Amino acid sequence: MDYIQEIIKRYFNHKYPKELELKIQYWLCNDEKGDLKSEALFHVWNRLNVNYYDYNAKRTWTKIANRLHFKKDSETKYINYPLVASIFIGIFIISILLWKNEVFDQTIQITTTNGEYRTIILPDGSTVCLHPGTQISYKKDFDDTIRYVSLQGEAYFNVKPIQEKPFIVDCKNLTAKVLGTKFNIKNYQEDIQASAYLENGSIQVSIQQNSQVFILKPKEKIIYDKLSKQMDLLFNRNKEQADLSFHNASIHDIMNMLKRRFNIQIALQGNISEKYTIEFNPKASIKDILDALCTLDEDLSWEKNNQSFIIRTK
Repeated sequence: MDYIQEIIKRYFNHKYPKELELKIQYWLCNDEKGDLKSEALFHVWNRLNVNYYDYNAKRTWTKIANRLHFKKDSETKYINYPLVASIFIGIFIISILLWKNEVFDQTIQITTTNGEYRTIILPDGSTVCLHPGTQISYKKDFDDTIRYVSLQGEAYFNVKPIQEKPFIVDCKNLTAKVLGTKFNIKNYQEDIQASAYLENGSIQVSIQQNSQVFILKPKEKIIYDKLSKQMDLLFNRNKEQADLSFHNASIHDIMNMLKRRFNIQIALQGNISEKYTIEFNPKASIKDILDALCTLDEDLSWEKNNQSFIIRTK
């Protein structure tokens, strides 16, 4: 419920534009979704613990009335504080809806399909190369104190330095915080591993599950196993090595990469629990990669069946 506090703070600090304040008033008077509003009011009201008729309640109401430009009725002898408090809460509930809609309207979301690479330019001039099967979300204007980006998948960032406005990439399991640098970060929902690689500059990588924080130096790569909760730090990696390499990776993560990169169907016949450490040339074909994998593990073989590929265990 942190966003409620943010709404309250912004409203009383005159952070909303006038047109949004008018929308709040209109929404309050609108009967649309009245039952949902009433239920929300009841829920919020029951969580409060106030004495409706004490001096502080009256003083608070005076402040609220002044803030909302309510006219004072000199003939009014009695104020129903529970009622006006409920109305006030309703204003904030509606404000939340409007605030969420406003944020949603300002959010840009871009998705790449399997086999697709796409380069975009962010509002601050930073560039992002999206890898296949990736989704990125960000506000159309970086007008906050931070530059926040949400990522599902993999992307290479070239961040424009802005000292007073940190750049944050949130990809659920890993969060990277930078000022200006070039780095790659990867976290697909279907993969067991998540990783971040720094080409130059400096980034702070936070592992959300255990609150560990690491400061990467250039040519360092951090790999996080989402199942075992283990972390590996690799040194002296160039961008090509980091782009298409695996360290203690499952066969499933490698297959997922092949699906996304080459937009193919690939299946595994048999069970295998081996972990693989292997590097591929970024220009390698699907055949080159499968041949190298089967050379590394002699218990594997592969074949192409129409437009699909099959990896078998012996």
